[in-house]
Amino acid sequence: MMEQLVHDEVPFQLSMTVTPTLCAMLRDELLRERYVRYLDRSLALAEREIDRNRDDERLRGLSEFYHDHFGQSRDRFFQWNGDLLSVFRRLRDDGCLELVASAATHGLLPLLQESTEAVRAQIFIGRDHYRECFGRDPAGIWLPECAYVNGIENILQEANIRWFIIDTHGILHSRPRPRYGVFAPVFGLRAWSMNGWWSATSPARPVNSTTRSRGSRAFARLASSLTWSPSGSAAARTR
Repeated sequence: MMEQLVHDEVPFQLSMTVTPTLCAMLRDELLRERYVRYLDRSLALAEREIDRNRDDERLRGLSEFYHDHFGQSRDRFFQWNGDLLSVFRRLRDDGCLELVASAATHGLLPLLQESTEAVRAQIFIGRDHYRECFGRDPAGIWLPECAYVNGIENILQEANIRWFIIDTHGILHSRPRPRYGVFAPVFGLRAWSMNGWWSATSPARPVNSTTRSRGSRAFARLASSLTWSPSGSAAARTR
């Protein structure tokens, strides 16, 4: 999608979190080989379905859709030499994409606070892995589960991480509380959007396969009103 936007000269600016575990999986040769085999099997199945449904226009059209989808995915994967991270780096260098770091193993930092070294390890290993993958230090970090613990900003500052993302209540219940809450100069994920994203009991957002995408769209709508710059993001900033 992003490459198509660049090709069509459509201006855009997005932020995306790429965790160390995901980076490791995307760089793993075994997983890359398995992905190609998966695409080959899917293409072969789609071809059989096209033949099987040759007398059913509706199902044949569906089979052709998936055949085209898997074929294009395979072509792009080989066009990128199987290296998706290099595509992300190029989009970042073009000023279209800000890549956000995360902790090493998605450790819930408030549960690790009894061991400062464990928290530091999560942050510093996450930063170092980002540097290894993308050639520079991250400007910001998505805290695992947006969970904040008092004093973590000091560790983030040690790691030269300038901003981080937390839940709204982490800002609204902070001491001292920002004068304008989450509206300026800091930004947090709105409680209503996160409730709809994660809650299993929310009457407005029953949990199903689309729950996360709905939460993502709510986040995107809220973030779209804020100014983005390559050197910063809409987030709580460490100063």
